[in-house]
Amino acid sequence: MAEEEEGDVVENATKAAERLEAANAVTAELVAKQEKLMAQSILGGKSSAGETLPPVDENAGARAMLKGTGYDDMLFPVEK
Repeated sequence: MAEEEEGDVVENATKAAERLEAANAVTAELVAKQEKLMAQSILGGKSSAGETLPPVDENAGARAMLKGTGYDDMLFPVEK
């Protein structure tokens, strides 16, 4: 009886090892594909030449900090 249980354990371990090896092979393929895609993405690059950037409000942080104190209107008058 003990030999049958040992045989089942060994058989189950062997099957699990085979499934793990198959999963590792699939993972290796996916990693290779991902590396290739990342290399293409990095080497492909993206040029932003000629693009216009939106205007930046350099005083937005200061305005937000002074809002409601009365100093915000004195230091940053509203342009009409």
